[in-house]
Amino acid sequence: MCLAASAHAQPDHDLEFRALDLNGDGEVSLSEAAGHYETVTKFDRADRNRDGRLTRAEYERLKKMKTRVATARKKEPSAATGGSAKPR
Repeated sequence: MCLAASAHAQPDHDLEFRALDLNGDGEVSLSEAAGHYETVTKFDRADRNRDGRLTRAEYERLKKMKTRVATARKKEPSAATGGSAKPR
């Protein structure tokens, strides 16, 4: 039963991969992925060999990645913008 569920999920990723692979070379470049937010934002982390193209295996890895969310840092007021710099 678990095998059937994973077999069902795989074709969805395969269809996405083939749709992104515009030139049909079996790899997805960053320019081919343009407009596909998830792929573009995770591309660098998924491109394990740093060749600028995602293989099917790298794309499957990308689909399993969690999206990173930046957190805001508390900024100290700057003396240059009218704030007062804290003595050190």
